[in-house]
Amino acid sequence: MGERMYLTSCVIINTIFTVGWNSKIEYFDPESRAWRVVRGIESLPKFDLFSTALFNFNGKLMVLHKKRPEEIWFTLIILDKQGLHMWGWVESCNCGLILHTPAEILQLASLEI
Repeated sequence: MGERMYLTSCVIINTIFTVGWNSKIEYFDPESRAWRVVRGIESLPKFDLFSTALFNFNGKLMVLHKKRPEEIWFTLIILDKQGLHMWGWVESCNCGLILHTPAEILQLASLEI
């Protein structure tokens, strides 16, 4: 899969997703053995590599990220593989937590029940 630093990643439908150095969501395409950018979500802001977390949320990509130092946002993306490309559609993007002081996303854990 090449040299890659995985500060955050998750697996959805046997595909690994991560936030790349370009601050965009990428996935590994095993057929071409290359990392590719998820298309269709270009209107989303660039994600900070160091304060973003990815989760598998019922087969959709959940992104926890910061727009401002005191706000944690939740973005839910529907994914669809079409030929060589992975497409994403934003289902929702909402501020989920407002803090009184700036905070960092340091570590998150996920649980599937």
